[in-house]
Amino acid sequence: MSYRISKKVFDLSVSIMMLLLLFPVITLICVIICIQTGETPIFIQERGTSLTKNRFRIYKFRTMKRVIATDISANSLTSFLLKHHQKKYVFPFGRFLRKTGLDELPQFINVIKGEMSIVGPRPLALEDLENIKTFYPQLYAERENITLLPGITGYWQLNKDESGSIENLIFMDKFYFQHKSFPLDLKLFLMSIPISFTAKHIDSILSANENYYLALTVVTNNAIELFDN
Repeated sequence: MSYRISKKVFDLSVSIMMLLLLFPVITLICVIICIQTGETPIFIQERGTSLTKNRFRIYKFRTMKRVIATDISANSLTSFLLKHHQKKYVFPFGRFLRKTGLDELPQFINVIKGEMSIVGPRPLALEDLENIKTFYPQLYAERENITLLPGITGYWQLNKDESGSIENLIFMDKFYFQHKSFPLDLKLFLMSIPISFTAKHIDSILSANENYYLALTVVTNNAIELFDN
């Protein structure tokens, strides 16, 4: 079986299974988000691997309150993949979702729709892609040559540095593209599971040393409040 076919079968089977098995968890997450924010639990944003390739509307669980326009831009041109200045908008339960990576669960719908793969290069917001094209044109051109569907998890997502380096992003994307194989996809997928359980997901907004146990306490308190009401 070719890599393309095996990857497609894996994507569809795992996505359907995850959505079915985690349906109670997904429902609970939706309820808690609605309680804490008073807004719809799903956040939709247009992303792509480049400005012209694989553009689509990504689904994520809402983890932030509405951000004012002046705070949408990233910290600086040298690290615009990092958005630590937006941390103040992340509500308590949203912190837990981001640190565990559970905010990515709705993306299994994107996979079923054929817009994403479970493993692949990270889809970026259009603003970030515009910045890469403007300030790193050669690196942007290299990323545009990557023809794979963007992924929920991937080589960069698991190995990225905390500096938000554009060079690191492109290097990781190219490495994965050049060494793509079903065994590598399976390995990266399995590596993602303990990261969720230990809440060690490297996030663009929250720092790597965010306290997992604090986040877990927040979740427990939310569950208690939910069932007490």
